[in-house]
Amino acid sequence: MEGHAITNTLVKKLGEPFAGTRAALRPVLIRGHSQFSVYRESMAKAGISAEDLQTCDPLGLLEALAPLEGDAFYRLADEAFATADEVVDLEASSGTTGHRKRRAITYRDEFLESKFLARLFRVCGLGDNDRVACLDTGPLTLMVSFTRALEEMGVAEAYALSAGPDPAATIDDLLALDPTVIVTVPSVLERCLDILVRGLAGRPNAKLRSLVYVGEPLRGATHARLIDELGLEVFAYYGASETSALGIECQAHDGIHLFMDQNFLEISTEKPNDTHGNLLVTTLHQEGLPLLRYALGDLVKLRPGPCACGLPDPRVDVIGRTDGSVSLLGVKVSYDGIRRAAYREMSAQGPIDVVLSDDGGDKMTIVLPDYMAADEPIIRRSLTGKEPELAYLFAGKFVELELAFADDSHFKDARKKKRVVDLRKG
Repeated sequence: MEGHAITNTLVKKLGEPFAGTRAALRPVLIRGHSQFSVYRESMAKAGISAEDLQTCDPLGLLEALAPLEGDAFYRLADEAFATADEVVDLEASSGTTGHRKRRAITYRDEFLESKFLARLFRVCGLGDNDRVACLDTGPLTLMVSFTRALEEMGVAEAYALSAGPDPAATIDDLLALDPTVIVTVPSVLERCLDILVRGLAGRPNAKLRSLVYVGEPLRGATHARLIDELGLEVFAYYGASETSALGIECQAHDGIHLFMDQNFLEISTEKPNDTHGNLLVTTLHQEGLPLLRYALGDLVKLRPGPCACGLPDPRVDVIGRTDGSVSLLGVKVSYDGIRRAAYREMSAQGPIDVVLSDDGGDKMTIVLPDYMAADEPIIRRSLTGKEPELAYLFAGKFVELELAFADDSHFKDARKKKRVVDLRKG
């Protein structure tokens, strides 16, 4: 979202409201007005009074509000911790996109999230007899909420497995669990996919049948290998730290279903007939951090027509991010965030070049002006001191950090990029 403001006013519903949308939305609007100054200010600008919230059509009132984005979201998140009752947990995004996005989670949020996640897993065919291994890079990102939901739905076994820097050891640990389903991040999977293929070839009695990927897109070549070489059914899960779960791919494999009884969803478009745009989320049941027309920062494209599975909820393809961030083993990184971190202890900010590559292993190369070479230890400390996710990836040897230095001529073109250059395969 940083650096991207919604300047157009063409907003359309992603799907028809379900029967209980108005009843669910009214108390969200009322609570937003009574407990959050951010929403009171937005409603005042739209000419909405406290009395209107009690008497007028809540959908009409919502449509009068400006999208929630930028600094207003961070103010809202701060207020949430002061106003929410019984906060039992905190969900936070990576700070490497500039500001850490935080969500206060109440006991009710946690309970409803587990119920909804269990429902999503049922949609993609998980059942009571499944043994599910959730594979992630480590304790900072381990999928505890997923294992909690899997236990809620009564699967036979649910594991949270921390991938190590040695892909072979990771696959040995994974296959020892003999899972029927793997839930993982694509870039975590791809670094050990060859070993997984060989390992399963040596286990003719393995029961692995499907894979659910989360957090980032899955490359087409990897998707094809999972189907053609391993015979797996592959599903996309979609969610965000600010909203928790949003949707999942069904067994018809025709886009990601977004469930309108959980969130009221809209897209902000540039032209009236566009079927793609910036996703706006209004939460209907989120207590700790209620969101009204929140600009999530994701571009989505609506798929036409009904789904063969029979679910009425709209289906989308997630096209990408509007903030220019990219995922590195599940950790979101951005040009602006890395630049701020590198210059955190310097007197002034200067140019930077950020390149991701995967020649023999994941690597982040940061190029800085040559006059900073003497400050290399300080820069390394700055990059990891307040970025625990990156610090874990570097210290755990998941990702190599290389600092390079160049003269002014190098940055004549680099200044124009102002983005992370991703040279990884695919």
